Amino acid sequence: MSWLSNVVIETTKPKDSIIGVIRKNLAGYQDARDRSQLHASDITKDTFCPRQWHLEDVQDIKPNPQYIPTALATTFSLGNSIARLFIENWAGQSVIGNWECLICGAFKTLSKNPSGWCNSGKKHIWKYHEFVVEAKEYDVSGSIDAIFDLGSPLWHISELKILAAEAFEKIVVPMPELLYI
Repeated sequence: MSWLSNVVIETTKPKDSIIGVIRKNLAGYQDARDRSQLHASDITKDTFCPRQWHLEDVQDIKPNPQYIPTALATTFSLGNSIARLFIENWAGQSVIGNWECLICGAFKTLSKNPSGWCNSGKKHIWKYHEFVVEAKEYDVSGSIDAIFDLGSPLWHISELKILAAEAFEKIVVPMPELLYI
């Protein structure tokens, strides 16, 4: 009977591990961001060189894909999910932004999280979109993570970051994107 047990064990053994599945789905090369517009986060990178950017643009040289390891891809994904949860749910009516209904396609601009019903009678499901700000004279753009109405005459522009608690005290300007090449 032991040969039969061994066959059953071998044929039912998983072909992969859970971490192996995550690695297959998250880690890998990602295309570099399109260079048709210079982003504020590009300028803050230690490696940013305006001359190199311009020469590569003029010569139509595309940036190399960048390898994103599993742990970093997981961190990015968690950060994006928490930011969306924070803005769309936890912040209630405090965030002002652009909102798109995933059911009917309605779009609200410069609005607090809307409510209501679609024309079809279904409840709106609103997805938040960041504001994109462009400085056309410099050909630079950036997006604002969230604008808060905290009950004062001025709104508060906010950059959302998922960081270790001790790292928050060091933030003074938008942080560059961390990518591994």
